[in-house]
Amino acid sequence: MHLTFKKMLMHNFMSFSDQEFDFEANSGLNLIRGRNNDNGGDPNECGKSNIWKALTYALFGQITNGLKKNENIVNSYAEDRDMYVELAFAVDDRLYTVKRGMVRGKQSYLNLYAAKDGQTVDETKSSISETQRHLEGNIVRCDITMFLRTVFLTADQNYNFYMLKKSDKNEFVEKLFDIQAFGEMYQAMHKDLLKTDREMLSL
Repeated sequence: MHLTFKKMLMHNFMSFSDQEFDFEANSGLNLIRGRNNDNGGDPNECGKSNIWKALTYALFGQITNGLKKNENIVNSYAEDRDMYVELAFAVDDRLYTVKRGMVRGKQSYLNLYAAKDGQTVDETKSSISETQRHLEGNIVRCDITMFLRTVFLTADQNYNFYMLKKSDKNEFVEKLFDIQAFGEMYQAMHKDLLKTDREMLSL
């Protein structure tokens, strides 16, 4: 699977009021710098990391510091309390757009669209949770944990592969290579073997 980000629009998301990022126009290796105009032009706390938080929010409804559907995600200086992140991306050669946000900082929504034969197809399901399962399971084919450990490559030690327990490492590798079936087969065989051993002992 090849995941490519195309464009992202943000409205009242964290430190941003209205901002557009065109990833296709800036392909390759990029350095993101910023100026905190509230702090004498200091590059710290100027909103650079909020770009990546917007990506994870759009795809998974979560951001990397653990905030979920919370009013802290909405720009606190905005009079307009509506907030959204709209992300256009491609999986292999198929184009998708996901738009996630909150109405008046309270009511959450998630809309998902696919481009097919020059038409826009609405793939939004009957609920946010059902749409999220479809997005993770059938389109990007990963959850937020897998995303942070592969695509996002965060330095957070909570996601360090070498710090994981053996069972968590196995689960991560199975998800990464989509080989959960082999782990399930092993568990089924192990149960059968234990059952056979008990039957032989009883005989």
